[in-house]
Parts: sequence; structure tokens; C-alpha cells
Amino acid sequence: MRRPGSVALIPSGIVAVALAYLIFTGSWQVFGIWVEPSVIGWATGFADLANQTATADCIKADADLASCDPYGRPFTPYAVLPGHVLAFMGLGLDDTGILGLALAAFYVAIVWLLAWTIAREWRRGIGSLTLMMALLVVASLTPPALLLIERGQLDIIILGLLMSGLAAFSLAGPLARLARPFGALALVLSVVIKYFTVGAFAAFLTRRHWSWWAFSGLLVSVAFLAINLDDLRITQSTAGADEPKTGRVMFGASTMLVTLAVDDPRAFAPTPDQALPVGFFTLAGIGLLLALAALWWWWFHRIELPEPPGVAWYWIVGSAATVGLPYLLGPSNDYRLVLLLPLFAAATAWWGRGGPTGPLVSVSALVVLALATNAWMIPNPAGWLLPEWAMIAGEFAIAGTLAFGLALFTRQWTHHRRDTPRSASALP
Repeated sequence: MRRPGSVALIPSGIVAVALAYLIFTGSWQVFGIWVEPSVIGWATGFADLANQTATADCIKADADLASCDPYGRPFTPYAVLPGHVLAFMGLGLDDTGILGLALAAFYVAIVWLLAWTIAREWRRGIGSLTLMMALLVVASLTPPALLLIERGQLDIIILGLLMSGLAAFSLAGPLARLARPFGALALVLSVVIKYFTVGAFAAFLTRRHWSWWAFSGLLVSVAFLAINLDDLRITQSTAGADEPKTGRVMFGASTMLVTLAVDDPRAFAPTPDQALPVGFFTLAGIGLLLALAALWWWWFHRIELPEPPGVAWYWIVGSAATVGLPYLLGPSNDYRLVLLLPLFAAATAWWGRGGPTGPLVSVSALVVLALATNAWMIPNPAGWLLPEWAMIAGEFAIAGTLAFGLALFTRQWTHHRRDTPRSASALP
């Protein structure tokens, strides 16, 4: 396509207008999102960002950091590092609104890059491109994405670091020497912000994609996590990752069976008197993931799936592994599913360049379904709430999407073909 940048402005523009409306009206509950009351005088309070800006104020005042959250929520170490950065910049709670808008604008820029990735070198018809751009808009405005914006979550920055860090390793030629150190640094920074992006390094654990820069980044990341292991455990416990949760509020290997087992299908968790075999549920969820990965692998073998072009390998495997790590470790917040957007863009762009229709269109649809069926935490103003059967469908979609990435990774180890040159393009 001659002007992919112009085409990419359409979905990103739609997302920008929609987010601006929601931020300035505070109408998030239309999508079933549990809205925290604003403490900054705006219609949208950016509650999680407000915790970090308030922590910055506490740091400047040398106050107790464990009691800084303006919502009185349990202390989480995630707020400390951003709080120090914000304090160094002289920012605090009064700046939360502007910073929230900046995060939203950054998200819109990410949507533009995803759309550009899809449109660039599109070889199929304009109708199919229009459909995929429409699906990108839907995926970018699903409840997990809106929850991400409404809370002002730093996962928006993580998404940008993940995409740019992985894309840097798809460059070839002279640029690679400069891009790969940058890519490794971006991935390490994402791990410093939140631990689970260490999963992105799985994209480099095959012979064809090995990189000393990526391996060095992995070692630094593992060292950082080991040093801060106690903080990670506190964060996991505070987030409820060690407790049974339903798909109403979180996702994970155990949430599907917990959703089916709870007495109240609208509950966030089982009642205290309802003992559930969460360990067994987790193992069953992992078994489902492995079974779906085996089916994907079999399909790839039947059609002789070609080598993913350009950045497709890095975004698919890195994105799936990043979301897969918290999926395996316990229930995780729904807004992290937005980290599957690079996988959607990579699979769609690969298909647009002539890749096999069946698996690529299927996994693109699964990503949209996974995003569309999560974070519907409360009834919307009309009283409608996502039904249980749709929640279960979404759980299958998450498992199927992660299994796609696992199968693609496994195929690199089990299928040997003649090496082909890497694409010289950073994006497919």
C-alpha cells in the first residue's frame, strides 16, 4: 500500500475521539467498567495513576509510602518507582489529569502504529483491509483497553516498550547494530516497571532468533526480579493473584473453572464458605492450553506454515509469552489482555501479505473475542451484564490465543527447513 500512514489515521482517529468523549464525560460504566470515584476533580480520576502521583507527593514530603493511595487501597510496590520518577520531575497528584491524557494520547499513537503495520504492504482487497481495520478499532476499544485508560495504568507504557523492543530485533543490516541494544534496553525497562514482560524474551529462545543482546537483557531482568522478589510477592498478593477469581474481574489458567463453579455467576470470587480446588483448576487450565497448542501445531504441520515475516515472529511469540506468564502464575487484571494487540496486528499483517488464511484469521478473531469478553465487571446503566456463557467463550479465546504463540514457538524447535534471509523491514 502506497500510503499506509494515512490509512492508519482512520482507526487511530476513531479511537482518539471515543477516548476523549469517555475521559471528559466519565461514561465508562456503559461498558460495565467499575469506575473509581475521581479525587482530582475530573470526570475521570485515573485512579491507579493517582496512586503513583500521590506517592510522589509522599516522597517529596518524606511521608509513609504505605498510606499514600488516595483511595485507601492496600500498598503495592508498583507505585514506588514511578513515584520517585514523578517526584524527581516535580509532579504530583495535581498533575494526574494531564498525565492521564498523555497516557491516552500515547495509546492512540500505539493504535496508529498497529494500523500502519497492518496496512503496510497489504496485498489483499480493500474490503478485507477495511474489515481488519474495523476489528482493530473494536479490539482497541474493548473493556480491557478502556479500563486501562480509565485507571491510567502504566501498562500503556509497557505496551509501547514491548512493541518497540521486540520490533528492534527484526531489523537487518547496519541498523541492527544500533537497534538491538535499544530493543534490549526497552524490554528491560518494561520488566522494571512490571515483572511479567520478562516473558517477552521467549521470542529469542530459538536458534533462528537468538541474540546476545536479548540474552544480556534477559540476565539483567532476571537479576532485577531476584533482587526484588519480596516486592513481587507483595504485589501478587495485593492484586489477588493467589486467590480464586472468576472471569468477571480477572483472567488466568484457573478462572474458567472457577467461573463455572461459583454459586453466583455474577460474583467476582467464590464465597468464603465455598472451598474450590484451585490447584486442580489451574492444572486443568494449563492442560487446556497445552491441548490447544497441540492442535495449532498439528494445523501448522498440515499446511506447512511458512516462516513469519518481519516483526511477526517477535510480536506473536513475545506478546503471547508476556500475557502467558501472569496467566500461568495466577489470576491477573483484565487490562493486561491489551498486550495481545501486537499479536493481533502481526497475525493480521502476515495474512494481508499472503499468509495462510485459516490459522491467521482464526487467531485474529480469538484476540478480538478475548478482549471483547473481559472486564465487564458490573451491570451497565441499562442493567446488562456479560452472561456466563460469553465469559467462558472468552476464557477459551484467551487460552487459544496463548496456545497459538506456544505452538509457533514449539514449531521452531520441531520443524527444520532451509534457512531464509530475515526481512530487512522492521515491520511486516
